[in-house]
Amino acid sequence: MTRHADPKRDRELAGLLRATEPSGLPTDAQIRALSDRIRAAAAPMLEQRELRSRTIWDYTEYWSGTLIRLGLATAVAASVCLFWLSNSRSTAADVPPERVALIGAATNRVSSHDLLDLLTAESPAPPQHRR
Repeated sequence: MTRHADPKRDRELAGLLRATEPSGLPTDAQIRALSDRIRAAAAPMLEQRELRSRTIWDYTEYWSGTLIRLGLATAVAASVCLFWLSNSRSTAADVPPERVALIGAATNRVSSHDLLDLLTAESPAPPQHRR
C-alpha cells in the first residue's frame, strides 16, 4: 500500500484557520478561499485516482449518445435496403440455371435426380416446387 505525500503547507491558509476563533463563524470569503485551495491541492491526486479506476463502462458511457444514434441510423438504413431489395422482382430469365439449381439444392426443394437434370441439360428448366 503506497502512502501519498502530504501536500505543501500553505502559510496563508494556516493563518486564516488560526484567525478564525471557535466562537466566531468564518466569512463566506474565507470559506471560498479554503474550498478553492483544497480543490487545487486535491486535483492532481483525484485525477490520478480517476485515471487508474477507469473501465470499459466509462468509455461506453462517454460514447453512448453517439453510438445509440449511429445504431438507429444503421438499423433504418438496413430496413430500407431490405425493403428495397424485397420489392425488386427479378424474372426467371435473369436468373442463371446454375443459381436455380444451387438455390433448389440449398433449400432442399429439388430432388437429386432433378438437380442432375438441371446441371447436365443444355437448357435446364426451373424446378417444379413440391409442397
